[in-house]
Amino acid sequence: MDLEQIRDGMKRTISLLDKLLIETLEENGKFIEDLIRLQLQKGQKKGGLITPTYSKAYAAKKGFSVPNLKVLGNFYESIYTEAYSKGLIVDSKLKVKSFDLGQHLQKRYTEQILELTAQSLEKLKNKIIPEWLNKIQNEINR
Repeated sequence: MDLEQIRDGMKRTISLLDKLLIETLEENGKFIEDLIRLQLQKGQKKGGLITPTYSKAYAAKKGFSVPNLKVLGNFYESIYTEAYSKGLIVDSKLKVKSFDLGQHLQKRYTEQILELTAQSLEKLKNKIIPEWLNKIQNEINR
């Protein structure tokens, strides 16, 4: 491959950077969902611990006071990701009858329960950046 081919490949690839990033995020959707679930199990959300804490009676029943939002796993299982040009949506599609439990939990505990902590974001970056760069390199060499 000569310099002209490299230059042409780079020019072509620049316009595809967002598309390649979206593809990479979509391919790692389960990884991102698992990061969120792990945070919830630890009672963490972006910015700290999940608050408000459980009532004394419910905390005694569960064995801890910091919410993990795991009720039969339904909320955990309903978490999904969707990549688009401006970023990443992490949400829940949990509805019980006509009641949107996922939205209720986000209102009660803030939307930050479905946002990555700094530690999770670092894990995500360490995983997707090399994959994204590989896609970029493959596109340049095409």
